[in-house]
Amino acid sequence: MNNRYTFWQLIQENTIEIPIIQRDYAQGRTTPKETKIRENFLNALYEKINESIPINLDFVYGRIEKTILTPLDGQQRLTTLFLLHWYLAVKDSKLKEYKNILSKFTYKTRVSSREFCKALITNSIELEKQIEVIENGKLITKILNISEIIENKNWFYQSWKKDPTIKSMLIMIDSIHNKFKDSTNLFDKLTGSNNPPITFDFLPLNEFKLTDELYVKMNARGKPLTDYEDFKAKFVELLSDEDTQKLDNSWTDLFWKHRIKNEKDGYYYIDDKFLNFFTNMTINFGIVNNDIDTKKKLDKINIMEIYEKVYENFENKNNLVAILDKLVELNKVNKLNNQNFDYFIEKKDLSYWDRAKFFTFCKYLLFVTNTNTDTSNMLDNWTRVTNNIINNYNIDSVDKFKHVLNLIESMSTHMDNINSYLSLDEFILEKPQSFKTLEFQKYEEKVKANLINNNEWKQAIRKAEAHDYLNGHITFLIDISNANLTIFKKYYEKFNNYFKEDKENFLFQRALLTKGDYSVIQGRNYSFCSFDKSPRGKDDNWKEVFHDNEKQIYLKELLDDDRSLTEIIDQSNIEDWRKGFIKYPQLLSYCKKYKIRWSSEEDILLLSGERVYGQHAEYYTYLLYFELLQEYGNQCCEYHYSNSTNENKFISFGSHIVFFKNNKWYLNDNLVSNKQELLNKIKLTI
Repeated sequence: MNNRYTFWQLIQENTIEIPIIQRDYAQGRTTPKETKIRENFLNALYEKINESIPINLDFVYGRIEKTILTPLDGQQRLTTLFLLHWYLAVKDSKLKEYKNILSKFTYKTRVSSREFCKALITNSIELEKQIEVIENGKLITKILNISEIIENKNWFYQSWKKDPTIKSMLIMIDSIHNKFKDSTNLFDKLTGSNNPPITFDFLPLNEFKLTDELYVKMNARGKPLTDYEDFKAKFVELLSDEDTQKLDNSWTDLFWKHRIKNEKDGYYYIDDKFLNFFTNMTINFGIVNNDIDTKKKLDKINIMEIYEKVYENFENKNNLVAILDKLVELNKVNKLNNQNFDYFIEKKDLSYWDRAKFFTFCKYLLFVTNTNTDTSNMLDNWTRVTNNIINNYNIDSVDKFKHVLNLIESMSTHMDNINSYLSLDEFILEKPQSFKTLEFQKYEEKVKANLINNNEWKQAIRKAEAHDYLNGHITFLIDISNANLTIFKKYYEKFNNYFKEDKENFLFQRALLTKGDYSVIQGRNYSFCSFDKSPRGKDDNWKEVFHDNEKQIYLKELLDDDRSLTEIIDQSNIEDWRKGFIKYPQLLSYCKKYKIRWSSEEDILLLSGERVYGQHAEYYTYLLYFELLQEYGNQCCEYHYSNSTNENKFISFGSHIVFFKNNKWYLNDNLVSNKQELLNKIKLTI
């Protein structure tokens, strides 16, 4: 069987359709490598056509079904040959005669690529054009490139410049013109059947019973499809023709400002941003509609395995299109300033919190689309409430994430009057026992919703919610103020001034200790609370203080105290185990994680890290160490730490050591009756 073809023979017999699974046309790229390849290729074609010397361009593989040829290898060469035939037809004034044949070459990868090929065939284009322009104050005549002539046509959409295939085609057209502009009557030579100058061997896969998979494996020159190209090839089958066009036009514009320039080829790419968006949206839809196994980590989910099931739900597909269209609408009028959108398309491995926040924004977009209502106040109120809930709930599993999305879903139908809805018993009836639950976050918002209709309360609540640690979680201040606005404002101002991480003086922690033992249990340790701002960090630290009935009283007493924190500390008369922590900030400084191991009031270890197996100090000797430094100077003694609970931690001065064990003091292994006697003996020694 003779499988040698010319491009002209192949397109006369078939419609050549570049499939969606193929990559963008690349022979027009401007990298040094691609430029050299393009120049060499065109030089070879020019020489062979002019001299009527045949050249064979190797194999082209494809499938033919009902006269539609789908190439699986050879896309780049076929596209270049199409452009060459088009150019020579225009040059030799034969485009009108043969446009029906040339129109049988089309692209399916992008709607814009297909429309551009169609526009080339159906519109007249002059190959040379001069214009007069002013440069450096002088009127000069400029000769336009063909690409410039095409881009200035009224049928050329500016959005087409963002299509990598079209961009490459325009560069190739200019290159063909530069090479062939001085030649004449080459179209007949190129398309003639007698001794054709350019041929290739076409292998129809149907006839040879070769599978696509086998072809990809045997074609070492072929590049694998990107994840986005793979997804897009299948996803467009679910879209209408109208929405498929948006994929390559208005939706592309939406992502264009997030483009990334590839330094190797100078092209801009947004495919990863597209895929991130579709992946994250699909996962959110799947979670809400129970289409995803909640025992599986989200970053392990393959979108190709779930998208069909998710978008079988007609509502999901419609919502996706509606959200994209609304984003496009906002983007056109420069109102798309939602930072969560930027996060949402930046990567696929998002935190639950970022996913949830964009979900709330999407619910807003759908609400205003369906009701034709768009008020900034509604978005502001909706975002405030949902962010408060999301920011203060430790979403550490897919199950918890699902509960959050379901809550947002149910709340979204009341978006236009959210505060009234939050006030209802229908939303939540009573205060939950644990502040770590999602129900408690609902209770938080209900408490505030019942107050916020009062404008003074609204301003006070908004101000307190903006605190960078509280981040909306403020009902403990409302509780200890007994919902008295004047007292609440006073408490918040003092809290805002006091509550700061101070790794040198630890004023807030030390002053709070003067009111009572506020430390919280963390496993086998006790903590004076870190300022970790993660939801888990807050839950295990300061929120334990804020919501414990007894410890909450200590906070209230501190906020009621009119003295400064320094005065409260300096005037403290505490004599129990807290005294050392209150008097010497160095003790808290040593506890880098604010943790101690407490067995009893007489058995306390200061931890330099998370665990007792790391370096640690014994509390009473460490306290004595700083008392001695204060009394006798920095060179008087040295402290010896340990990594073992079985070893004594001790102070050394000269040949003497002091340690504390079983609530007793020892000097050089000799029991000392009390601390005062020990100090007297040390005084004689130092």
